[in-house]
Amino acid sequence: IRKALAGLRQFRQKYDSGGSLTPIPSPVNGRGETGVRVLHQQCCISPLWDTPWAGRALLESGIPPDDPNLLKAARYLLKNQIRDFYGDWAVKNPKVEPGGWYFEFENEFYPDVDDTAAALMALNSISFLETAPQEQAIQRGLNWVLNMQNPDGGWGAFDHTKSNKEILNQLPFATPFHGALL
Repeated sequence: IRKALAGLRQFRQKYDSGGSLTPIPSPVNGRGETGVRVLHQQCCISPLWDTPWAGRALLESGIPPDDPNLLKAARYLLKNQIRDFYGDWAVKNPKVEPGGWYFEFENEFYPDVDDTAAALMALNSISFLETAPQEQAIQRGLNWVLNMQNPDGGWGAFDHTKSNKEILNQLPFATPFHGALL
């Protein structure tokens, strides 16, 4: 337990310049009382999820599609598309060429459909001077997403599956999101 807590401390959010935790409102104590220490844990850092959504928001706010910041974000997305690594998704879908994006840093094993869809929406809306890399990435991403569709018509985040086994909903981590595994 001590090792686990020490590991969690590495990702602890700091709220003041002294590096200690400042009382903040929380679900446990919504009053932010003096002396109450609230540990805010960021479970993951998600630049590949956040980047396309920030880009879409900027575009919708009126930033031109050839803005240098958007082009920089698009280059970041292009650089991080999975193009040559077959992760866990390929076990059930081995004939599909990689083309998705993943949520966190260096997570090539687990590209997912929603991150890939967000990246595709952003890339499709940004104006490149040289369009070939953009068009290739979009086509590859579209192919990956379309081939991840389940036989019943839906998509799972990480897997192409034929499963409709209700027993999966009985797993403890599935209970907050009824049906999350199906």
